[in-house]
Amino acid sequence: MQRIQALRLLIVSAILIVAGCSSEKVPSVADYMHDMDETRKILDMHRSNPAKYQSDARVQNAAAAWSAYLAAKAFSRPLSKCWASKPPTTAGTDHACLDNNKFKR
Repeated sequence: MQRIQALRLLIVSAILIVAGCSSEKVPSVADYMHDMDETRKILDMHRSNPAKYQSDARVQNAAAAWSAYLAAKAFSRPLSKCWASKPPTTAGTDHACLDNNKFKR
């Protein structure tokens, strides 16, 4: 009886550990808009091995953020004024501007 309870405890513990390790928070598109350095890093990682990162949610969100930046620049939208530097950097980001344009973290 104790052997079965110990086995159950071990199985439940293993499931909780695996579930806890796999619940990594994926940054949102807004997070990547605020952190353009991280956006470029994630996209460079994808370029180095596209097959490995093809379905990675981080890559998809970073690509969406980069696309929003490019579209804002191409069409001279108010969002394009949120980055003082070219290429955009986290340090040159006007975070209040992004918050006002519905990209709150």
